[in-house]
Amino acid sequence: MYAGHPKTWYWEPKVYTNVSEMARDQEVDAIWITVPNYARIPVVKAIVEEVLQGKADLIGLACEKPLGRNVKEAQQLLDMVEKAGLLHGYLENQVFMPSLVKGKEIIWKEAQALPADHTLLDAPKNMVGHMKHGFGMPRFRVVEH
Repeated sequence: MYAGHPKTWYWEPKVYTNVSEMARDQEVDAIWITVPNYARIPVVKAIVEEVLQGKADLIGLACEKPLGRNVKEAQQLLDMVEKAGLLHGYLENQVFMPSLVKGKEIIWKEAQALPADHTLLDAPKNMVGHMKHGFGMPRFRVVEH
């Protein structure tokens, strides 16, 4: 974990070994959560505890999508952050991971063989369908016309 600190015209990283220490640093205004999915709840819990105890003066948190491994975890994360009164949001950096890009290429290539009366829908453009299945890997579905 690290946070950038302005030195002159560039940023010099400050390394942390503990997320609570990072949250307490008065030079840190916000934290972007990028830990693996299974570790997000404990990390956010540690940050929120610092804020609720008055030890941290953060403005907000951003979390890499997905917010959790399932809807229950995502709701738990959201509830904690809102209880602490933090601004919050999620980021979609992982959609550009090489494995996801390659997977989409394979799926679209295979879709070319579909009959003309079928359509392959890209789930990220159809967020209702994506959210219906919970958080995680993009989902694709074939629809007959």
